[in-house]
Amino acid sequence: MKKVLFFVNSFTGGGAERVVSELIKYMSMQYEVKVVLLYTENDYLQDLSNVCESFCLGIERNDSFVHRTSKVFRSLDKVNQFIGDVSQYCLISAHLEMSHILARMTKAGKKTFYVMHGAQWPRDPNRSFSRKMLIKLFYTNRDIIAVSQGIKEELVQHYGIDCGRCAVVNNPFDLRAINQLKEVPEELPSQKYILCVGRLNKVKRYDRAIRAFAQAKLDGYELCFLGKGEEEHSLKQLATDLGVSSCVRFVGFKDNPYAWMKNASLLLCTSDSEAFPMGLVEALACGTPVVAANCNYGPREILLGPLAAYLVDPIDDIEQYAQLMKRALTSYPVIEEELYSMYTIDNIAEKYLNLWSQYYE
Repeated sequence: MKKVLFFVNSFTGGGAERVVSELIKYMSMQYEVKVVLLYTENDYLQDLSNVCESFCLGIERNDSFVHRTSKVFRSLDKVNQFIGDVSQYCLISAHLEMSHILARMTKAGKKTFYVMHGAQWPRDPNRSFSRKMLIKLFYTNRDIIAVSQGIKEELVQHYGIDCGRCAVVNNPFDLRAINQLKEVPEELPSQKYILCVGRLNKVKRYDRAIRAFAQAKLDGYELCFLGKGEEEHSLKQLATDLGVSSCVRFVGFKDNPYAWMKNASLLLCTSDSEAFPMGLVEALACGTPVVAANCNYGPREILLGPLAAYLVDPIDDIEQYAQLMKRALTSYPVIEEELYSMYTIDNIAEKYLNLWSQYYE
């Protein structure tokens, strides 16, 4: 049986980890799946243990970069033993920077897709020469997958990545699973609500969501946040300061967000930056209207046609968020299946496999 191999930091939290877990579950039906993990935090590895074989380096997430890199070097022999014969694989991919570093040093490094799940500019707003040189040197003669066209354009135009060695493959979602999970009973708010889904961090700029909600004065609605993060306290304080704390609910992380999405009146995205926000696609698949910041890079690639009228630009315009929210709650275009069907796990997995076959076989 052919094998597939994934390098990923962990199975906890963010979008990249979710993408890999979806690919693993799908590909395990046809292939033997191996996974190399860096960090010890792996909340949902147990759910995947029966469909893949894993090797974990045992790095603590709070370790310094020097310590993490040192652990990578010390683990190389064991990782290479775990990988085995590279010729047996029909797909090898690495997700997130620390996994890129590890993959590049292994025997599989020259036959690996290095998947870019995020934009560079949030950490490098001035397009520094040093960052440009670091990226160009590290990824020279390596094949990159960008999760959106915008991410690819940034890498090619600002960081000197070879356009011919950078392909675009969007993030996948499992439509069949969503259609089942969205019907699973959940304890939901008793009144109508607007939903924000994702980590409560600075990039998500959920302060805009609270300000827009307060300005819109949407009687009978709550604003609900699904996620956890370091900004929770300051967001709660902002809701109190604006006099809407009784209508703003912090739900925390949910294993099944789809019932929440299906029953929401609206999904709101207010980020400074997104690579390819799957929450927007999933909400559309649940039939839920979406209002989103027209940030770099993903939302404008998802909200197409008449839905593009619900992109907020400039992204800091609180009044525009408020007006578009009110408009979306009363009249929203028909959400056609073609807007999200291209991102199903079947299609995206086949793109990965076909690209790898073209490049390496």
